[in-house]
Amino acid sequence: MACDEAFEQLMLDNTSAPVSAHAPFLSNLNVIGNIMLVSDVKKHFLHTQSDEEGIKLLEAIKQRDIAYVHHSKLGSHKRFYAQLVRAVMSECTRIVIDRPYMLVPSQKGVEFIIYACERLGVTLDRILIIDEENNAYKYKEELCSIKKWS
Repeated sequence: MACDEAFEQLMLDNTSAPVSAHAPFLSNLNVIGNIMLVSDVKKHFLHTQSDEEGIKLLEAIKQRDIAYVHHSKLGSHKRFYAQLVRAVMSECTRIVIDRPYMLVPSQKGVEFIIYACERLGVTLDRILIIDEENNAYKYKEELCSIKKWS
């Protein structure tokens, strides 16, 4: 099964939040707008409450500066963090990260994911990473659930 098919299959159960190139931001919103939208839909919060919660999460990973930046202006690393915060705000039981090294090609190891999860209060048992077999060496298998497809 290819990564794309595996990702689509995991998204069918509505208990997973994606961090993926297949889960783009809405084009007319900045980062906090995209994060807040997920929270508004899931929690029916007031706009300002969602903003505050999203900003707190961005601050936790030292990315507050991207809150009001349009996503198209972000580099790959910051875009990944914005997508991860959006996934956390969804409160889904599982966060599926689809080929993180395609999303953030400059990274050489899984530490950037572990760092962000720890700072966001996300336990690694909630994280499922889908990646291709040739990237297996980049992972610490004992720290993340990895599904590999070629």
